[in-house]
Amino acid sequence: MSTFVFGSSLSYADYLQARSFEKSVANEIRAQTRSLIASNEQLVREHISLTAGLTEGFERLAFDVEAGLTELNATFEWGISKILIELGKTNDSLAKLVKAAKTPAQTWACEQFEIARDAFRRELYPEALESLNRAINGYAGNTGYRLDHRFHFLLGTIRMGSYTNWSPEILDLAEAENAFLLAAKYAGGAEPRESGHAFLAAGWAAYCQGNIEAAILHTKQAIGMVPLCGEAFYQLAKIFAHVRKCDECLAQLCEAVALDRNYILRAGSDGDFKRIDADLNQFLSKLCDGARARADELILKTRRRLAGASREKIEEYPLVTLCSLDGVERELSKAEASIQTGTYFSLLDASAACQKADRLIDEALTRFPHEVKDRVNNQRGRVWRQRQELIDLKGMYWLKGSFCIFIFVALTFSSGFASDLLRKDVSIPGLEFALFVSTSLYVVGRIYRFTKVAEMTKQIAKLDGIYADLEARCAKSVSP
Repeated sequence: MSTFVFGSSLSYADYLQARSFEKSVANEIRAQTRSLIASNEQLVREHISLTAGLTEGFERLAFDVEAGLTELNATFEWGISKILIELGKTNDSLAKLVKAAKTPAQTWACEQFEIARDAFRRELYPEALESLNRAINGYAGNTGYRLDHRFHFLLGTIRMGSYTNWSPEILDLAEAENAFLLAAKYAGGAEPRESGHAFLAAGWAAYCQGNIEAAILHTKQAIGMVPLCGEAFYQLAKIFAHVRKCDECLAQLCEAVALDRNYILRAGSDGDFKRIDADLNQFLSKLCDGARARADELILKTRRRLAGASREKIEEYPLVTLCSLDGVERELSKAEASIQTGTYFSLLDASAACQKADRLIDEALTRFPHEVKDRVNNQRGRVWRQRQELIDLKGMYWLKGSFCIFIFVALTFSSGFASDLLRKDVSIPGLEFALFVSTSLYVVGRIYRFTKVAEMTKQIAKLDGIYADLEARCAKSVSP
């Protein structure tokens, strides 16, 4: 069964009742259309189950409505009214409501509202309505409180019905529309999200009554309050499709799909969009062509960025040795594989993979100077320590040379030749050679130390300059 379509063979009450007998909330879509949009594996990743349809050539899609819904999106169903309550401030705790109350009358009204919510959760809708009317209009000397948007939003939710609430005594679309409009009025600019959701619900109630002009007005007001609500754009597209205003419909559907791609699946399984089936198929083809062109462009651009990043180098440090680019290559491979699949979702996945690869390149380029700076700092410290060790050896070569000469002379004089050396001119080649070698060693050691210290000083100065440049570059890369 498709989403409710006004003017079909079923009234809204009958539609809700028929849906209640289904084990899961599923919509039928042409198998050919579905195959252009997403593969079975992609549907599973989107928490959408796929089964054979009741009609040949059709399939049944069932969205997992409970899968982390924090905002109205493509998995939302108006027939599951508890979602409306869970998303907004209508679900605020009693303690929070009482804390905000300024008078005893408001406190009493909040308590009646809590009773109504409890009855609503237990599907005791007449009792919920009774407590809500007391909260709003008062009862037995208590004045009630009309200005809390939560009270009117819950009233509208009950009156609009659901897959578990289709009783003619409860279901009243006109009263639901009025209650939602009051909720939007009292939420106002102070609570734009709540007001937007209320206008959206009022638009749905108006559509279900066949009041198309009011439905369009209310839904546009919802978009004005919550401009990033995909459900509002989709609802407006559905209403335009109902009256066969193709251009307006597809413009709004494009906005909805940009916020949540699953809306294209919703449209493919919605009876109202079947009224403009040819235009919808053409729209889908354009979406696929645009997605393919964008994916191809992004892959080419990202490949060029990867090649440039691979050649990036600071001094003797290449980027690829300090920052791995393997993740970029993996994402690009995913993108290229997704393009081969050819569905609309896979083409969007290809673009998403390229964008992730682009972010990985940005991260590598940002991290690279920090990595080089750490390497340069370590090298600078190592050279400085070696230079300091040489400086600390300043007098050691003199001491060693003097010590050697002293020992040699002492041994020479103690050997009995000292008197001969003093009385007559005696030449001892061994002594002269020893003196020459010790003196030469001393001089060479001094020259080596001086040269090495000078070389290391220049190296440290160069590393200081590189480090200062890298510090400035790193500071610039993290500045807002």
